[in-house]
Amino acid sequence: MSKEFIIGRAGTQPFKIADTCQGVSHKHARLIIDDHGEWWIENITGPGGNGVFIKTGPDTFERVEKRRITEDTIIRLGEGSHLSYTFMAHRAIEKPGNYAYEFLALRKRFKQYQAAIAEMEENNKKRMKLANTIMVIFTVVSVAIVVGALLMGHGLTGCSPMIFTGLVATLSRTLFGPKTDGIKRLMSLRQGEFVCPVCGMPMSDFAINNLKCQVCKSS
Repeated sequence: MSKEFIIGRAGTQPFKIADTCQGVSHKHARLIIDDHGEWWIENITGPGGNGVFIKTGPDTFERVEKRRITEDTIIRLGEGSHLSYTFMAHRAIEKPGNYAYEFLALRKRFKQYQAAIAEMEENNKKRMKLANTIMVIFTVVSVAIVVGALLMGHGLTGCSPMIFTGLVATLSRTLFGPKTDGIKRLMSLRQGEFVCPVCGMPMSDFAINNLKCQVCKSS
């Protein structure tokens, strides 16, 4: 059996959107769960309205007019200021005041975030090991060439391979050394991505893993 909710400050959704969220219309969006169990969100504010946005990635929202979503989709009504309202689609079918589903989903995303950072760090270790191996190989080869050149009486002119080794070492670290940009970007998004689904305050690792906000005490 299909279900339909009008989402807004005067909507039919089973949760309240405060009047202080002036970026949200009285009737802002339509959320549908059809007969096949598929979830849909539709903007009903019109082309000139504040719009409906769905979260598509870290700190990334896409404006939509009508889009199939999932129960876990994060939806934002409005342009993204403090006048907007953000919620998980699941909230439309949940009992008021029960946020267990959202906290579990938050912890699941946090574990994926930690796994992504761990994978990047492991790849950096492998890259650094490769760079060091290349440097050692060229150092050994260059030393052998220099020693051979000295034994053959070519003097210090045989030291030119050492200069080449230095260039190779620099190049190998540039090409195969650690890539930290991805890790830095993920870490910079940490505070804004993992917030309490009730009060919106950033949550610590401990709070996320224990499914309880340390600020508003929701769980």
